[in-house]
Amino acid sequence: MLPFGTKDGSSESFDPSSIRRILVLILSPLGDTLFATPALQALDLAYPEASITVCCWPSSGALLQHNPHVDRIITCKHSLDLPRTLHELQGEAIDMAVGLSHFGSWLLPLVRARFRVGFRSDELGWLYSVPVPDDRQVHAAQYCLEVVRAVGAPQVPLRLQIWVRPEERAEAAQILQTRGLAGYPVVAIHPGGHHFRGKRWSPEGFAQVADALIDEKGVRVVLVGGDEDRELAEEIRRRARRPLVDLTGQLNLRQTAALLQLCRLFIGNDSGPLHIAEAVGTPVVAIFGPTNPANFAPLIEPSRLVRKDLCGPCIHWLEPGSLYFHSIRNPDCNFECIRQVTAADVLAAARALLEEAEPQREVPASKGL
Repeated sequence: MLPFGTKDGSSESFDPSSIRRILVLILSPLGDTLFATPALQALDLAYPEASITVCCWPSSGALLQHNPHVDRIITCKHSLDLPRTLHELQGEAIDMAVGLSHFGSWLLPLVRARFRVGFRSDELGWLYSVPVPDDRQVHAAQYCLEVVRAVGAPQVPLRLQIWVRPEERAEAAQILQTRGLAGYPVVAIHPGGHHFRGKRWSPEGFAQVADALIDEKGVRVVLVGGDEDRELAEEIRRRARRPLVDLTGQLNLRQTAALLQLCRLFIGNDSGPLHIAEAVGTPVVAIFGPTNPANFAPLIEPSRLVRKDLCGPCIHWLEPGSLYFHSIRNPDCNFECIRQVTAADVLAAARALLEEAEPQREVPASKGL
């Protein structure tokens, strides 16, 4: 039995069997959404009779489709659409509201719920029904998990989750076949990091790595990403000696996830596609610059993290200001931490993963598939 505070300051004895409707606010980018997926699994295990509704952005909703730990997805188009979304939620009987994102936790006071729990308990703990740890030195996925553990959820393996359906894998295999890649080991490269240029490794470096892997390992290389990555992908293709298959801007998130699940290896910066790749079980080479590996490093094994330990790291979990105002806070920074990563560094990591015996990757399959 856990003590929960009520609005009038009194407390009531909390029985987990009283929780029937759970609302989870995950209003966050792609990678941060995936960091919340182990916590969703833990919530489902703790409250098997409860329905779990997730409120998220449309892009994040695509990653949560077919997740067996989510019963319903409500998408909010953008921040200006929040009043409408919150108004809709006011009409629902919610037993427990859970903030599993920075923004979502700040919105918890606007949600009519019997109990609340979320991020940043140092600032928001006054509105939470139980004490919540606020250790920001741990991995982001563990931080999310600690929030739901505070309301009785168990510790579960820290594995990011996307549930790819068989027909989606078949469609991805057809895409590879039409591009002449059937039967070849495929390496995916994502050169982007749209929201922060300091996370981006050089197009020249990606081109050199692609050429070397094609020559040495007989792989085929595909470039993936969104519309905003087209220019970077084109620059990599111009610099590469070997032909590369450019799929940037041509796949939606579900198709990207399915295609990455069929790849032998993923190479990319600290961004959403990196975490999509690890969520579908593909080994990853993660190129890190200013972001803190303790918070954001890939959790999958095998994986390799490539970075230069020159200074920092200077971008940490739950510090959005350090991301978007970095040039103001650090005007002399020219991101040497990622500029000094060499093609040899990345190649060594990629070779090591490709030379290991290919792991028997577990392919998640949702209930009823």
